[in-house]
Amino acid sequence: MEPMDITFLNHLDVSHDNYTLKVRIIKLWRQPSFKVPGETYAIEMILMDEEGNKIQATVMNKYFVKFEKLLEENVCLLIKKPSLGDNTSSYKCVDHPHKLFLNFDSTVKKCNDFVGPIHGFSFTAFDQLRGNLIPDDSTVDLIGYVHTYFEIEEFKRKNGKLSKKMNLQLHDLEARNIFVTLFDSYAEKMWNYLSKKEDGVLAVIILQFGRYKFLRGRAYVSTFYSASSLYIDDDIDEITVFKKNLLAKEGDETASSHRVTSSLMLPNWRDDFLTKTVYHTMAEVNEIDQVTTVIVVGTIKCITQGIEWLYNACKKCNKKVITKHIASEIPDGSDQFEEKQILECTNQSCNEQVVFAIPRFKIPLRVQDKTGVLSLTLFDRDAQKIFKKSAKELVDKILDGETNIFPNEFKDLVDKKFAFTIDIANFNLKNNYKFFTVIKLTVIQP
Repeated sequence: MEPMDITFLNHLDVSHDNYTLKVRIIKLWRQPSFKVPGETYAIEMILMDEEGNKIQATVMNKYFVKFEKLLEENVCLLIKKPSLGDNTSSYKCVDHPHKLFLNFDSTVKKCNDFVGPIHGFSFTAFDQLRGNLIPDDSTVDLIGYVHTYFEIEEFKRKNGKLSKKMNLQLHDLEARNIFVTLFDSYAEKMWNYLSKKEDGVLAVIILQFGRYKFLRGRAYVSTFYSASSLYIDDDIDEITVFKKNLLAKEGDETASSHRVTSSLMLPNWRDDFLTKTVYHTMAEVNEIDQVTTVIVVGTIKCITQGIEWLYNACKKCNKKVITKHIASEIPDGSDQFEEKQILECTNQSCNEQVVFAIPRFKIPLRVQDKTGVLSLTLFDRDAQKIFKKSAKELVDKILDGETNIFPNEFKDLVDKKFAFTIDIANFNLKNNYKFFTVIKLTVIQP
């Protein structure tokens, strides 16, 4: 039998109609009808030829009777006389100027001699995404391990429909991070897997045909409607090779503070995740050289000895109050002076003439993770939420008000694991001051 004249997808030309294509269906999904609930408007596919070129293809519902039974993912097809449409969509699943359409003039049959790639991955390097080196709304393929993740959550779309999403932070072999958002069935698949995996096990994933955005100086990738494919620890060559390389790299860096451990779930602080805050290990925090806010996760090992756990605060502005001694003339004409003790707010913007002081929490913590230890300061707002009591109530319980004696309530903090949002301030950097302020925390359930 004479060999067929096969046209590759990058050689399609609108001036011709009589093509024969040899392709594999690497993605297939159904487009629902907006007019008839429960009906399928069209079958959408991403096709790949033996050279790895890709194109989106559509079969309208009126042609289902002819083609539907032949169409399923991973099947290889010979397609003759498809029509070519202009791919003008703002959100293209693949970077091809045309779209394929199957109609009554087209013929389709299965073939068994396809010799091209199986999945057709084309991975984009994380540094390209982080450097904003590709256009917004491009579709990209990613491979990496889940470094941190957040619980799946429901939200309401603009049309009022309830959907689900899950945020995670993906790392490559060089520990560069990309923020990923999975929607609906992809989120459910990821959450179900991570909820059941054993502790200490990393999840390596591939997200194919994800949608790229660069926002507020950060790279984000999300699932792209139903066009994306998500592989989680699948037994495929690309994931196997990635895991081997990751293990080899970890072996080379056994003594490093950046050693990979396992995927970690964080509390669902959506605003922190989407806008400003990145997860760091304790060791990484000590290397930060610019003002920022980060999330750390660790266990409170002790309250630091020798440092007071409260301060006297201005009742109006909550800034520290200091005691000053002044000499004032006794108004009796004797030219004698008396010494008075007054309270003064250290906040220069506070215009209180008479300052009233109230005890506030300022608890010095030692917090540990697998990479090291940090000194953190827990202030009044979050401490009151934990203890359900004010600093004044606790100090009144202590004999003679000695603030170097810790209240019994502090024992409830020790050996508990928390996620902390901490502030790396200019004061920390300028003075090499290693006590960092906690601005938010939540307990990590065992």
